[in-house]
Amino acid sequence: MMIRPVEDLQKNFSDLRQYCKEFNKPVFLTEDGKGEFVLMSHEHYEAMQEELDLTVALFESQLEFAEDGKSYSMDEVDLMLREVIDEPAKYREQAA
Repeated sequence: MMIRPVEDLQKNFSDLRQYCKEFNKPVFLTEDGKGEFVLMSHEHYEAMQEELDLTVALFESQLEFAEDGKSYSMDEVDLMLREVIDEPAKYREQAA
């Protein structure tokens, strides 16, 4: 993790960009000693977003299970996925 004053964004942008890309870590930019911005590579941002999306999906599935108690075996999930893969148009119509 790197913490730098926000002024470094103009003075040392290429160094900050290289750090973000090389180490795949964000740079925290401060102003008057307080957090102001976070600079990160697009790849890092996308990975964080995917992880967040997965976490939300898992949380939603836990809530759904808590509400109705319905669960599926691995074989049932495999069959459902195969149906979606084999007949995607059918499931697109149902979602619309």
